[in-house]
Amino acid sequence: MKRSKRPIRKAKCLVVCEGETEIKLVEMLKRISGSRRGWHLEDAHGGSPDKILKEAVIRFKRIKLNAEISEVFVVLDSEGEWKNEYDEFAKKNHLKLIINVPCSEAEFLRIKGVTFPEGSPPHELKSLIKTRYGKEPPNLWSDFTAADLSSICSCVPRYKSFVNFLCEE
Repeated sequence: MKRSKRPIRKAKCLVVCEGETEIKLVEMLKRISGSRRGWHLEDAHGGSPDKILKEAVIRFKRIKLNAEISEVFVVLDSEGEWKNEYDEFAKKNHLKLIINVPCSEAEFLRIKGVTFPEGSPPHELKSLIKTRYGKEPPNLWSDFTAADLSSICSCVPRYKSFVNFLCEE
């Protein structure tokens, strides 16, 4: 007997994340926003923005065969290497970018109200977080609640448009 392919659950958006820390960030935003929107979450397993954007297109093409996808979001860190060609590639391929500047750890510290020197390398920020909060990425985002949503969105406006999309019916 021939086995039929199990279709991917219908999703309204595909979210491709740079890595596990960004996945935990996106899961937290969905959890605290109370969103019931369907989605398909993918881990690009790190790399340069160029690699992650290309990976998002590949995954979208693979998934759209089995699921209804209306939007594709890519969550990644800029880490100081952002180029205009990345924006052009994203626009050409209908990808919506959520860029952490320079990294998701920096966004976490901004939300917590912690100041740090501009241009601090990500490894220093990770060390600061571990020292101050006793956490390592990707476990930064677990303690946030719905009460934190407005401050998160005001500290990092890029997250607000994503949350707004998640909460649309």
